[in-house]
Amino acid sequence: MKSRIDIIVNIVAPAILVIVFIIMVIIGVFEQEEFNDANGKYTIGVVLDAYPTKGIPVIKFKYIVSGAILKGQSGKKGNKKMIGKRYFVKYLEDSPERASIIVKINIPDSVKFNIPYNGWDAIPEY
Repeated sequence: MKSRIDIIVNIVAPAILVIVFIIMVIIGVFEQEEFNDANGKYTIGVVLDAYPTKGIPVIKFKYIVSGAILKGQSGKKGNKKMIGKRYFVKYLEDSPERASIIVKINIPDSVKFNIPYNGWDAIPEY
């Protein structure tokens, strides 16, 4: 007959971990959908670092909104060659600290932009 400790260790604890993981995934999906559907603004960011952490890629970047330098990170695939490169960043107008870097569009150093104080409503053409 199993003791109460064995039941807790072997059944209850793993079940709680699975439930917490599922809740975190659901919250992340809803937040990402909210961000993707939101009327975001655009600015330019510079990659500070890019690396995998336990299989999940991370890109750290900085960007400017309304004169403030902000830092963010996105769980997107990247590499060390991206460090120092410029990319567009989408952020929420009412929460500029919530941002995502758009790694599909690398902005060449030869392209110069005058970034509006409150960002662009859409990605500018160049």
